[in-house]
Amino acid sequence: MKRTTGILLVALLLCGLGLAAGAPTARADADADAVAALKLLQKQKTPAGRLKVIRTLITVGGDRAARALARLVQRDASAEVRVGAARALGLIKSDVALRELMTLVQAGGPRAVRAAVGRALGRRTGAVAEARKILEGRRAGRIERALMLRALGFFRDAESLDVLRAFARHEDVHLRGEAVRAIVTRVEMPAKRRALVRSVLAGGRTVDELMPALDAAAEILDPSLEDVLQRVSTFLERPLRESSEHLLDNLTSMAADAAAAEGGPKKAAPKKPKPGRYADGGPPPTDGPPPLPRMRGMTDTMYVVDATGSTNSTLAWLKARILHDMEVLLHAGVNVRVGILLYRGGRVVGGPASPFEVVPLPSDIHRLGAFLESVKPRGVDDRGARVGAALEQALARSSWRWRARRTVHFYADGPCGDIHLARRVVGIHFRADRTRTRFTYVTRTRNSVPEEYAELARLGGTGVAEVLR
Repeated sequence: MKRTTGILLVALLLCGLGLAAGAPTARADADADAVAALKLLQKQKTPAGRLKVIRTLITVGGDRAARALARLVQRDASAEVRVGAARALGLIKSDVALRELMTLVQAGGPRAVRAAVGRALGRRTGAVAEARKILEGRRAGRIERALMLRALGFFRDAESLDVLRAFARHEDVHLRGEAVRAIVTRVEMPAKRRALVRSVLAGGRTVDELMPALDAAAEILDPSLEDVLQRVSTFLERPLRESSEHLLDNLTSMAADAAAAEGGPKKAAPKKPKPGRYADGGPPPTDGPPPLPRMRGMTDTMYVVDATGSTNSTLAWLKARILHDMEVLLHAGVNVRVGILLYRGGRVVGGPASPFEVVPLPSDIHRLGAFLESVKPRGVDDRGARVGAALEQALARSSWRWRARRTVHFYADGPCGDIHLARRVVGIHFRADRTRTRFTYVTRTRNSVPEEYAELARLGGTGVAEVLR
């Protein structure tokens, strides 16, 4: 009996040694496969080739492959490759995939990439707990929290829905709106989504409560929403009236198009005007109020402005121009949202030392007037103008309405210090989402537009850069 027990102990010891030796071997084999796949990835010149290697990286797994996929999501020139890499991060076997996805959520990106990152994060175990840390912690700023709330709209579990419901009653207007939009995004059935939007529009009382629901209604517009839109159009707040009337105009156009498609009755001939003061080609009436302008569609615009000390003599004029542009859009009947991003010198992003000062796209653009009046030029471009970083903030992290026409207006008076980043971010957002970037160079030391801005204007879909002297 003692001999048998001794033999068993020796056998178990040998098995343990074999397993211990086998584990490093397996890890070494996985690392070797990952290295081979990454070398193959560097050789691929086409998006189709990179997507094929991404599928290989999912099979290989490991932390090295996960980090490579995260770099693709951030830097690849193809939106399709970015989306494929984000999906892979939701499937790959890796301990760092969750951490990389949390970083990618806060980085933003084109619409399809944001959606893919959100869905991939929803597949990872422990994602809701990590999201709570960011949303309830003190380190994350307003924009980081808003991006995280938007990502929770692609989750499908009950715990994340509870988080969104809590933030839908948050004191911060911007976070409250993002939570409402995320809740509407989660509802997959169109009928249920319309019912949710209808309930908010029927019971809401404030601008901050109703504007996100109106944004959601624009994506699921249906005649069943007409009565609640009529209710909102009676509110005194100008943003609510403009947005609801815009949607009611769209419903009228949809009904006319449907009647024409079905071969409906022909329009009656216009009645002959009765003889009177303005009959027979007389002058048009001048008494009475002018007709209200029709809404011409949705427009989201971000102004990116250099606010360093070098703009001391020009910043006041630029602020006046921005306010004038906003008024022109409003009087033209455009359903418009306007945001501002000021960039300065410095290397720290976030916190009190941040080189950026951002007002996200608000529901009421009239709030921006007081902010613009308070802006003072300060700081220096210690390492060259942070043009690329500022463009990345404005293009990748803004709370765009995705059915709106999106434009970034960039004002600079110095050279671009990070041209490679600027090229990448401007190009990918124009190709993926048709977000146009307009460049205006305020002459200070040069009489012509620097070549880098002319190139960025072409990449951003606007063709040429404007010069202000």
